[in-house]
Amino acid sequence: MLSCEEVTLLMEKKLEEKHSLKERIALFFHTMMCDACKQYEKQTRLLDSFLKANKKAVSEQELDFDSKKLEEKILQQLNKNPDKHDDH
Repeated sequence: MLSCEEVTLLMEKKLEEKHSLKERIALFFHTMMCDACKQYEKQTRLLDSFLKANKKAVSEQELDFDSKKLEEKILQQLNKNPDKHDDH
C-alpha cells in the first residue's frame, strides 16, 4: 500500500499526465480507505479546475510562491500529525 505522501504525488502527477493502470489501482484503493487523501484529491481537482477556468486572469508572474518552501510546509504538516496520514 502506498503512503499518503506517495499518493499525493500521484494525484499531482495525474493533473499533468495519465496514470498507468498500476498507479490508478493504487490510488483508487488508498483513497477508498483514507479520508484525508480523498479530501486532498477533491481540493486538488477543485483548485485545478478554478485555475484552468481563470487561466487568463492568473498569470505565472502573479503566482509568487516558492515551491520548495510550499513542499516543506506540506511535509511538516503531514509529519506533525502522523496518525492521520499513515499507510492504511
